[in-house]
Amino acid sequence: MNIYFDNAATTKVCDQAVEIMKDVMENVYGNPSSLHSMGMESENIIRTARGNIAKAMGVPAECIYFTSGGTESDNTAIFGGVLRNARGRKTVITSAAEHPAVIMPFKMLEEMGYNAHYINVKENGIIDLEHLESLLNDDTVFVSIMQVNNETGCTMPLAQAVEIIRKKSPKALIHSDMVQSFGKADMENVDLASISSHKIHGPKGVGGLYIKKGVHINPLIYGGGQEKDIRPGTQNVPGIAGFGAAASLINKEESRKYISKLKNKMIELLNENIDNFKINGENTVPNILNISFEGAKSEVLLHMLESKGIMVSSGSACSSNKPMPSPVLTAMGVKKEHISAAIRFSFSRYNTQEEISYCVDVLKKELPLLRRMMR
Repeated sequence: MNIYFDNAATTKVCDQAVEIMKDVMENVYGNPSSLHSMGMESENIIRTARGNIAKAMGVPAECIYFTSGGTESDNTAIFGGVLRNARGRKTVITSAAEHPAVIMPFKMLEEMGYNAHYINVKENGIIDLEHLESLLNDDTVFVSIMQVNNETGCTMPLAQAVEIIRKKSPKALIHSDMVQSFGKADMENVDLASISSHKIHGPKGVGGLYIKKGVHINPLIYGGGQEKDIRPGTQNVPGIAGFGAAASLINKEESRKYISKLKNKMIELLNENIDNFKINGENTVPNILNISFEGAKSEVLLHMLESKGIMVSSGSACSSNKPMPSPVLTAMGVKKEHISAAIRFSFSRYNTQEEISYCVDVLKKELPLLRRMMR
């Protein structure tokens, strides 16, 4: 038995996406840039998918550009937006709790001579809007703030942040990494937004970049002119078709309602059966629950759960050579012993309350043993 509680990392591909991808690979294999009928058929597949994704976001279809995933979308938005629009300005701003696909480009911008500033994150996992406002000035060229944190599930006050930025730095471009929030939260008035297929039950290897009308950025890749020169290269038609199929199934309210019941059930059962645990973050989306189990080590707990058929993620970003504490929890000021004991559970519409109950039963039985071992 496998219980998959790692949906913030990736999701099961839905049947509709699998079916259309199989059909496209077998029957609609023309190059979408070709002028003959088979090429036009592929182009129509892309057009339909673009429309489905735009509808799910609530934006015009012509504002959606296909990429290989969220990381490429983040990099394209950041480097393309800054290099096209700097015009002598040198200040770029992001938060201390961003995904590495945003943090690493900002570090590179620092090496290129830009002044990067990182918005403080409060203990509840939410960005400090007063600190953001203090960082803004006429020199600001670009601001990137994620909508939902991938590790804690905290929903950032993006609408308020946008209002502050528009007022204090009206010429700055505003980007949001919406990889975790697409399909779960409403679109905000940003200039650029990154999304990814495999977080919404679509295939891996395909993503999207929203570029607001009137906003111009440089491409990272130069070539044959596909995606209006923003992302040239022959499009991944089967992947895009699957992405579009998954996007067409998004129902925010229904999903929130169902997954909220799962999360609330887990919290209720944990409170009844487990002592000494701490939920990290506030104002979180229904599908992510980050918990520190005091007296246990996250990696040991992760592998114990895996041995019982339960797949979760560690709250610490660790490599095989050098354990590194979670930058997100560190930025929140979480105690070291809580960081090293953090586990992320993340749910989807394919999970059940029976799975929740089984997971808590395993924790109730095994956690005391692990804690005694750790003493």
